[in-house]
Amino acid sequence: MTMQIPGKIYVALSTGQNIANLLPILELYVPGDRVVWIESAFAHDRGWTLGPSQVLNQRGIPHETVTCTDDDPDTLHLALLNRFEREEPAKVRLIANGGTKLQMLAAFRALSDHLDEVLYGQHPACVLERYPQGGLAPLSRTPYVRHQLRLEELVACNGMEIVDGK
Repeated sequence: MTMQIPGKIYVALSTGQNIANLLPILELYVPGDRVVWIESAFAHDRGWTLGPSQVLNQRGIPHETVTCTDDDPDTLHLALLNRFEREEPAKVRLIANGGTKLQMLAAFRALSDHLDEVLYGQHPACVLERYPQGGLAPLSRTPYVRHQLRLEELVACNGMEIVDGK
């Protein structure tokens, strides 16, 4: 009997610049992984998660959205604790590009028992920074090489679509 090892869970705080969240996911995703979008009330009201979710749907990447009732870091902290209480430790890759600094700190603290690594899409160098959790592994910086976003996907991430100019 073969035991299936569950994949990684990417946690991203929805932002107005969701391409920054999407690039690390597309770079490292392997079948079995999944994505959890965390939406503040502010992000939800602006529909910031809709475009990147559309891109994930088109690529067959499973995802879910956890929407917070307000923008308070404590609310986000509690939402993450509730969502991840049933997950095994060391499974989460936290993408540190979205949200406010205090929201990201709240996410980091809430997920501390589950973190595999923290990811950050650095611009304009277009590199993925990886901060492993536990042990003494150093930060690594690597250029993106696996993903190729199409123009339609870039536009969708910004909540727009390409229309015929007739």
